[in-house]
Amino acid sequence: MLDRRGIACALALAVGAVACNPAPSSTPAAVTMGPPSTGPTAAASAPAASFPVVETPIVSVAAGTRACELDELKASHGLVEAAGDGRVTEIVLVSAGLCSVNLFPGLRLRDATGAEVADSASAGPGRLDLVADVAYRSQVLLANWCAPDPGFPLTLALVVADGQIDVTGSSFPEDGELPPCATDGATVLEASAWNPIP
Repeated sequence: MLDRRGIACALALAVGAVACNPAPSSTPAAVTMGPPSTGPTAAASAPAASFPVVETPIVSVAAGTRACELDELKASHGLVEAAGDGRVTEIVLVSAGLCSVNLFPGLRLRDATGAEVADSASAGPGRLDLVADVAYRSQVLLANWCAPDPGFPLTLALVVADGQIDVTGSSFPEDGELPPCATDGATVLEASAWNPIP
């Protein structure tokens, strides 16, 4: 049985334990034990306001989205750079209205006379709904040039439905900058899928 002194000591210990270990509140402080999870559970439990809302056009899955007309599209390309044995550039595409194009662009490369010297079929299935005045980009690669040198400048053209539009910009590539012939075979002209520019 505790005397008054023992009771006082026991109370002091109890009060000290509570002061050092308060009861958890309903809003605990965030504690990070490692890199944040990027899985669906983390996204679902986070407050919606903590993530920016991005209007991202999606791959068309509904029938009836009209194909883009040639006269409502504008395409241009940027700098031409060497990448290993290839030459790369970025095409930027903008539409004047809501319409769809192939998810992977088909391309043609023409010489100074307008003759086709290389082409690329669409590299994959799917279509993409373009939103008016939103810019989309695709990375383009030219490699393995084993054909005779063409007449410069070379013009990229974007294949759309049954037609094509010229991609404005400098020659792709510049005179004297053709990629080397790495293996016997066809010239490689390919493009990545369209992605909206943030």
